Amino acid sequence: MILDTQAADRSTSRIINRTALIDLIYKCDGISKAQLAAVLGLSKPAVSKNVDDLIHMGLVEERGTSESSEKGGRRPTMLHFNSGFGFVGAVDLSLQRPVCAIGDMNHNMLSQSVAKVHRNASAAEKCECILQTFETMLTELSIPSSKLEVLVISHPGIMDANNEAHYTGERHHAWTNIGLKQFLEQKLSIPVVLNSNVTLASIGEMVLGFGEEFTDLIYIDCGVGLGAGVIIDGKPYEGRNRAAAGIWAVLLDDGQTVEEVTALNGLIKRIEQLFAQNGQPYDELDFEKIVELSQQGNALVNQSIREVGLTLGRIIYNTSVIFDVQSVVFGGEYLQLGNTLFDAMEEALAQSIPFQITLQKSRLLDMAGLYGGFVVGRDMILQKSLSTLT
Repeated sequence: MILDTQAADRSTSRIINRTALIDLIYKCDGISKAQLAAVLGLSKPAVSKNVDDLIHMGLVEERGTSESSEKGGRRPTMLHFNSGFGFVGAVDLSLQRPVCAIGDMNHNMLSQSVAKVHRNASAAEKCECILQTFETMLTELSIPSSKLEVLVISHPGIMDANNEAHYTGERHHAWTNIGLKQFLEQKLSIPVVLNSNVTLASIGEMVLGFGEEFTDLIYIDCGVGLGAGVIIDGKPYEGRNRAAAGIWAVLLDDGQTVEEVTALNGLIKRIEQLFAQNGQPYDELDFEKIVELSQQGNALVNQSIREVGLTLGRIIYNTSVIFDVQSVVFGGEYLQLGNTLFDAMEEALAQSIPFQITLQKSRLLDMAGLYGGFVVGRDMILQKSLSTLT
């Protein structure tokens, strides 16, 4: 069998050109064919042919005209990316309860909803509830189910090379060991992708949170669990076992992992310990109660939060030094703990550093994983659509 390498090269070149055209039309939200040719250095006939294909497919729309040139003549038609070409579903299983969302091709979150099912419900009940949550959102948005092109699951833990098998802590098993990916693929008849919540969150922050401010960043997520995602040269770095920056497993001097000490169960345990030592009664604690007590100025609660912040700050320092990345974004549910936590982390970072580490609060908050899902889903839709053009 003789491969036609020239034909393959031409096909690849066309996909690259169309991808560049789509990206520029998306960023500009109103640009002419002539402007596209000038910016990308492509011939006007090549741009016209590719743009016409994209318009025919529905990825690009012609709307309005620009001002005519100084020479006068016909005003050029403006090209716009069609944000409604397809829609992406995302569900984050790393939060205390699953959060479902639907976004368009411009990464806009059109709807989000918490799946209202108890963590002790059966796997079948959980899967059905998440499906119904998406179906309800689609109905409310008047989006046909056929327009939902892909669904991305933001999953706590470590994925394998095929985004199938995973390792996750027992605290997450209530939502993750339920066969959700296969169930949704069967019911919705669309691709369903499983990816690490911190990898997706780091992608979301890179693309939609901090945009072009960084090319490298470390994303730290803390709440029910603890995790980190790394972006190097604009791309996720996952390592050989897809477990890069596995800070949750780092051992402390007493043999406990960092996650056991800093994540929610560890924080609750430390607060209860201090209450008992000081003879103070307390009701059963959960995250909402901890936030409330902290805001009220409870000294023991804030002492515990500060201890967690100092530990996290040291781990962030070590991770930044190892990966040689100076931009760190902190996100997850612990953002609700406010300056008591953040100030302690910055204090730890300031103690001994050979270079300045910039610690910033997430701009996407606890929705970073969902937005990362929108980015991944949109790229999948574009890749599939562009590959079908000849």
